This record gives sequence, structure tokens and C-alpha cells, in this order.
Amino acid sequence: MTLHPGVAPTARRQRTRNRLLGAAVTAFARNGIVSTPIEELCEEAGMTRGAFYSNFTSTDELVVNLIDCAVEHTIAGIRGVIATTEDTYSTDQATHTSDPSTRFINLRKSAKTAFTTQRLGWTTSVAWTITEAEIELYSIRNPDVRERYLELQNAQVRAVGVEVEQLLARHGARTTIPIQTAIRHLAATDIRTARQSIPPRAVELAPTPDASELVSHIMGKPGAAFDTSKLPEHSLLHPVERDLGPVLDLLSMMVEF
Repeated sequence: MTLHPGVAPTARRQRTRNRLLGAAVTAFARNGIVSTPIEELCEEAGMTRGAFYSNFTSTDELVVNLIDCAVEHTIAGIRGVIATTEDTYSTDQATHTSDPSTRFINLRKSAKTAFTTQRLGWTTSVAWTITEAEIELYSIRNPDVRERYLELQNAQVRAVGVEVEQLLARHGARTTIPIQTAIRHLAATDIRTARQSIPPRAVELAPTPDASELVSHIMGKPGAAFDTSKLPEHSLLHPVERDLGPVLDLLSMMVEF
């Protein structure tokens, strides 16, 4: 099975693929991967079955492409935030203060700003939070998907690690354990908090079809803004409103100055 062919799609074909991938984000969240027939996925995307098979050989290939898109968008989002967010808590005065408590407070404020801004992307939506959990289970049962899933997750950890090191460096801080290990712990905590924060009856109340076209428009534009202001009230594409406290507490325990 070929899960990631080497030939780049044309612009028109990529738009079709993006529509199918955008539809998968919400369809998989509602029904699960195994319980989502290709026909239903195509209906959500407004495409034909033929359009699906001219772009993906199987559900497995679509899932791998969806993972790839999510990793690209997450990395681009974090890079953009670290590079462009005005960090008012790591000025010379704040960075060089000798008071450890003040430095920890400044670091937490800076990290909170970065984390909050990054949550504007579709990969922090209710739909993706549920779909990501589905993919994690699906990959355990599908060796070909699992291999690619782990490969992409490792690439994400490496890239995010570089950006977090830059954030810490602004404060003259570093992690007390290897940065990639720290990122894995932070990610695991964030994912657990996000899943626990999904609103009750979120899937039951979600519209069908959902506004997946909004995701499809930016699938090919990692780091692009995702406007949620026009979403239906119960759309699964709204961001998960989770508490950042556990992630910030863990970060504070893993750094030194």
C-alpha cells in the first residue's frame, strides 16, 4: 500500500483533496474513522465517490494525509506565534532580574500568551481534538498508518522543540531535561486537558454537514488564520476552551535559569 506517493498534485486536484480532508475532520469527529463510510465523507465534502478514489487509494491514505496537514499547521502556527508575538515579559529588566519568583511569573505569562494565540488554528478545534484521538486508536490497529503517524509526530516534536527553546532563551531559561522529552510531556498534558474540556453533547448538537469548507480553504496554507466568527453555534470547529494551568505548571517545573 502506498500511503504517500511522490508525485505532487495539481492545484485543482489539491483543492479537491483539501475539501475531502476538511470534511474528514468533522465527519471522523462525529462518527469515528471506521464508522464513516466513504460515501458519507464525500457527501460532507460535496464530492463524488470517483473524486475520492482519484485522490486517495483508501481511507488509510486519507488519514495519513490528514495527519501530515495537522502537523504542518501546528508547526507553522507555533513558529508564527514565537516569531511575531510581542513578548512584553522578557524585556532586559525582566530577563536579568535576580528574583526567581519574578522570572517564573514572567515566563508563565510569556508562555500563556504564546499558547493562547496558537489556539486560533483549526488543529485546536473540538473536531480535531476528537479526530486526533480517533487517529491515535486507528493507528494502533493499522501498522502502515502507525509508522507514518509516529514519524510525523517525531518531526513535530523536533520542530516545536526548537521554537520553545527560543521562547525560553528570551528569559535566560532552559529545560532541566532534554527539550524533546519536555515537549512530549507538555503535549501529553495539553492533549489530556483538551479532551477533558470537550463540551458535553458536543457531537450530538453539531450540525450536519458542519462548516468543513472553512478548514478546506486553509488546508494548503499552514499557519493561515482560521476565522471562527461565522461558524454555527454548535459547530465542532470552534476551539476547545481548555485550562492552560496544568501545562504552565508543568513547564514551570521543567525549567531553570
